Amino acid sequence: MALLNRSQFPRDATFVLRELISGGITDPQNSNRAAGEQFVMTAHPDRPVRYPVIIVQQAGFNSRQTGIQDTNSITNVDVQIDVYTKSTEQRDSLAGSVFAVLEQNWEITSASGLHDFRFYNMQNASQQGPAGIYRKVMMARWLWPSQ
Repeated sequence: MALLNRSQFPRDATFVLRELISGGITDPQNSNRAAGEQFVMTAHPDRPVRYPVIIVQQAGFNSRQTGIQDTNSITNVDVQIDVYTKSTEQRDSLAGSVFAVLEQNWEITSASGLHDFRFYNMQNASQQGPAGIYRKVMMARWLWPSQ
Protein backbone atom coordinates (compact mmCIF):
# COMPACT_ATOMS: atom_id res chain seq x y z
CA MET A 1 0.00 0.00 0.00
CA ALA A 2 1.41 3.39 -1.01
CA LEU A 3 1.94 6.33 1.30
CA LEU A 4 -0.84 8.90 1.28
CA ASN A 5 -0.26 11.88 -0.97
CA ARG A 6 -0.49 15.28 0.72
CA SER A 7 -2.60 16.85 -2.04
CA GLN A 8 -5.22 14.07 -1.95
CA PHE A 9 -4.86 13.15 1.69
CA PRO A 10 -8.47 13.62 2.95
CA ARG A 11 -9.97 11.52 0.16
CA ASP A 12 -7.26 8.86 0.13
CA ALA A 13 -7.26 8.32 3.92
CA THR A 14 -11.00 7.65 3.86
CA PHE A 15 -10.64 5.25 0.91
CA VAL A 16 -7.84 3.30 2.64
CA LEU A 17 -10.07 2.73 5.66
CA ARG A 18 -13.13 1.87 3.55
CA GLU A 19 -11.18 -0.75 1.60
CA LEU A 20 -9.68 -2.21 4.78
CA ILE A 21 -13.12 -2.55 6.41
CA SER A 22 -14.88 -3.88 3.29
CA GLY A 23 -12.10 -6.42 2.73
CA GLY A 24 -12.10 -7.59 6.35
CA ILE A 25 -15.81 -7.95 7.10
CA THR A 26 -18.20 -10.28 5.30
CA ASP A 27 -21.32 -8.53 4.05
CA PRO A 28 -24.33 -10.30 5.63
CA GLN A 29 -26.45 -9.25 2.61
CA ASN A 30 -23.87 -10.04 -0.09
CA SER A 31 -26.10 -12.53 -1.92
CA ASN A 32 -29.08 -10.12 -1.80
CA ARG A 33 -27.42 -6.89 -2.92
CA ALA A 34 -28.17 -5.59 -6.38
CA ALA A 35 -25.41 -4.47 -8.72
CA GLY A 36 -24.14 -1.08 -7.59
CA GLU A 37 -25.22 -1.51 -3.95
CA GLN A 38 -22.40 -1.32 -1.45
CA PHE A 39 -21.94 -2.57 2.09
CA VAL A 40 -19.21 -0.05 3.05
CA MET A 41 -19.46 3.51 1.72
CA THR A 42 -17.76 6.89 2.16
CA ALA A 43 -20.96 8.98 2.07
CA HIS A 44 -24.60 8.65 2.99
CA PRO A 45 -26.45 7.37 -0.07
CA ASP A 46 -29.12 9.43 -1.82
CA ARG A 47 -31.20 6.35 -2.62
CA PRO A 48 -32.74 3.63 -0.43
CA VAL A 49 -30.24 1.07 0.87
CA ARG A 50 -30.31 -2.56 1.92
CA TYR A 51 -29.24 -2.81 5.55
CA PRO A 52 -26.75 -3.31 7.08
CA VAL A 53 -24.44 -0.56 5.82
CA ILE A 54 -21.24 0.93 7.18
CA ILE A 55 -20.33 4.51 6.34
CA VAL A 56 -16.75 5.80 6.75
CA GLN A 57 -16.27 9.57 6.70
CA GLN A 58 -13.58 11.99 7.69
CA ALA A 59 -14.81 13.80 10.80
CA GLY A 60 -12.02 16.36 10.99
CA PHE A 61 -8.34 16.89 11.39
CA ASN A 62 -5.91 19.31 12.89
CA SER A 63 -2.36 19.89 11.82
CA ARG A 64 0.71 21.51 13.32
CA GLN A 65 4.23 22.12 12.09
CA THR A 66 6.99 20.10 13.69
CA GLY A 67 9.31 23.12 13.99
CA ILE A 68 9.59 26.85 13.43
CA GLN A 69 11.29 26.66 10.03
CA ASP A 70 10.18 23.17 9.14
CA THR A 71 7.80 22.20 6.33
CA ASN A 72 6.95 18.87 7.98
CA SER A 73 3.74 18.59 9.94
CA ILE A 74 1.86 16.21 12.20
CA THR A 75 -1.85 15.83 11.56
CA ASN A 76 -4.47 14.16 13.73
CA VAL A 77 -7.05 12.51 11.46
CA ASP A 78 -10.48 11.85 12.96
CA VAL A 79 -12.78 9.38 11.22
CA GLN A 80 -16.42 8.64 11.97
CA ILE A 81 -17.67 5.14 11.23
CA ASP A 82 -21.44 4.68 11.32
CA VAL A 83 -22.92 1.19 11.48
CA TYR A 84 -26.60 1.00 10.46
CA THR A 85 -28.53 -2.25 10.91
CA LYS A 86 -32.02 -3.62 11.50
CA SER A 87 -31.18 -5.24 14.86
CA THR A 88 -29.19 -4.22 17.91
CA GLU A 89 -27.43 -7.59 17.93
CA GLN A 90 -26.17 -7.14 14.36
CA ARG A 91 -25.23 -3.50 15.05
CA ASP A 92 -23.05 -4.50 17.99
CA SER A 93 -21.57 -7.48 16.16
CA LEU A 94 -20.60 -5.42 13.09
CA ALA A 95 -19.18 -2.63 15.27
CA GLY A 96 -17.05 -5.26 17.02
CA SER A 97 -15.88 -6.54 13.64
CA VAL A 98 -14.95 -3.01 12.51
CA PHE A 99 -13.00 -2.52 15.73
CA ALA A 100 -11.18 -5.84 15.28
CA VAL A 101 -10.33 -5.25 11.60
CA LEU A 102 -8.85 -1.81 12.26
CA GLU A 103 -7.03 -2.88 15.42
CA GLN A 104 -5.57 -6.05 13.91
CA ASN A 105 -4.50 -4.43 10.63
CA TRP A 106 -2.57 -1.49 12.02
CA GLU A 107 0.42 -2.42 9.83
CA ILE A 108 -1.66 -1.72 6.70
CA THR A 109 -2.69 1.72 7.89
CA SER A 110 0.90 2.38 9.00
CA ALA A 111 2.16 1.45 5.53
CA SER A 112 -0.15 4.20 4.21
CA GLY A 113 1.32 6.69 6.67
CA LEU A 114 -1.49 6.57 9.26
CA HIS A 115 -0.02 5.76 12.70
CA ASP A 116 -1.04 5.50 16.37
CA PHE A 117 -4.55 4.20 15.74
CA ARG A 118 -7.07 4.48 18.56
CA PHE A 119 -10.81 4.48 19.06
CA TYR A 120 -11.87 7.31 21.34
CA ASN A 121 -15.65 7.02 21.27
CA MET A 122 -18.22 4.36 20.48
CA GLN A 123 -21.89 4.86 21.27
CA ASN A 124 -25.39 3.94 20.20
CA ALA A 125 -27.21 6.82 18.53
CA SER A 126 -30.86 7.65 18.22
CA GLN A 127 -31.74 7.58 14.58
CA GLN A 128 -34.39 9.66 12.90
CA GLY A 129 -35.69 8.09 9.76
CA PRO A 130 -37.01 4.62 9.00
CA ALA A 131 -38.35 2.80 12.04
CA GLY A 132 -36.36 -0.24 13.11
CA ILE A 133 -32.94 1.05 12.01
CA TYR A 134 -30.23 1.00 14.66
CA ARG A 135 -27.01 3.01 14.54
CA LYS A 136 -23.68 2.87 16.32
CA VAL A 137 -21.26 5.79 15.93
CA MET A 138 -17.57 4.96 16.23
CA MET A 139 -14.87 7.64 16.35
CA ALA A 140 -11.26 6.75 15.57
CA ARG A 141 -8.07 8.79 15.29
CA TRP A 142 -4.80 8.34 13.45
CA LEU A 143 -1.64 10.40 13.45
CA TRP A 144 -0.29 11.34 10.01
CA PRO A 145 3.25 12.76 9.87
CA SER A 146 3.74 14.48 6.51
CA GLN A 147 6.75 15.93 4.75
